[in-house]
Amino acid sequence: MTHAYLPERALIRIGGSDAEAFLHSLITTDVEGLPEGEARPGALLTPQGKILFDFLIWRDAGGFLLETDAAQRDGLLKRLAMYKLRAAVEISAEAEDGVTVFWDGEGGGIIDGRFARAGLPLTRQPGKHGDGGPEAYDALRIGAGIAHSGSDFALQDAFPHDALTPGRVKFETMRADMVRDLMAPGNRPVVPRSSAELDRGSASPAGGQ
Repeated sequence: MTHAYLPERALIRIGGSDAEAFLHSLITTDVEGLPEGEARPGALLTPQGKILFDFLIWRDAGGFLLETDAAQRDGLLKRLAMYKLRAAVEISAEAEDGVTVFWDGEGGGIIDGRFARAGLPLTRQPGKHGDGGPEAYDALRIGAGIAHSGSDFALQDAFPHDALTPGRVKFETMRADMVRDLMAPGNRPVVPRSSAELDRGSASPAGGQ
């Protein structure tokens, strides 16, 4: 099976004429350099520089979608609204539940830039578009060195250069047999190891799925 439905993911929509400038000044992602059709990782940090919320972000319908863990969504919504002040920005939760991911060229959706940099063609699409479970996706994620907050690192405890840099996180959830079976010889991703490749959280794998 080459797809998985992730019911624990949730979406936030951010629009308005100031949306790009608002996000670019607030989160770790280089929002101004974010291309169409690609999701990149990002985080909102504590005053001490630790990860308070983590997510994926991509352009959609003239604005942006943030994909985060469902348990983080309400808190992230409140924090974004707190920073909004007088900016011409609209922030709302999307009604659609979960996200479906596809790999090996199946399905459509937004390219996940973290997997693309690891040599894996994986896309993300809001909503449920299949019945595949998350186990195979988790094995691919771990094999590519992509950390997930909660299981691989704790929010408000990790710095971006630790959680967002491949090889810096110990994967407690790794099942070696699943990774071995799914990552065929010759197709094993080559993940960059240098923290210098981390460009404001957009050039290397981050937390989140």
